[in-house]
Amino acid sequence: MRYDAKFLIGYGQLLSQDPAQLATAILLLEQSRKYFLSYGSILSTARAYRDCASYARAIRNYRFLTNHIPSRFLPKYELMRLYLKIRQIGQARRMAGEITAMPVKIPSPEIEFMRREALNYLKLPDTAF
Repeated sequence: MRYDAKFLIGYGQLLSQDPAQLATAILLLEQSRKYFLSYGSILSTARAYRDCASYARAIRNYRFLTNHIPSRFLPKYELMRLYLKIRQIGQARRMAGEITAMPVKIPSPEIEFMRREALNYLKLPDTAF
């Protein structure tokens, strides 16, 4: 089972829902990357790192997603939030600018929420953070 990437991803995602099992979930999700890469597995890995406050690794995974699938809003939005959390205001503003400039292919309430949040961050002065 340790070589079955889809099993490792599924089990890692299941374990990541329990805060006490985050370390094990991260190990499984990272191990699955040796055999299979998918949007969902990398997103799950980034979220697990974020939940255990390993922000640098979460940022690295979200950046991977934004570089390889630039048309997705969620990884950019999560990057913006992480940058705000660790007080990298310049990076957060850059990401917010990218979010507001992105074309919307299929409108949805989630995308409108992300765009509205990004626009609100751009309107705030730097001293507000």
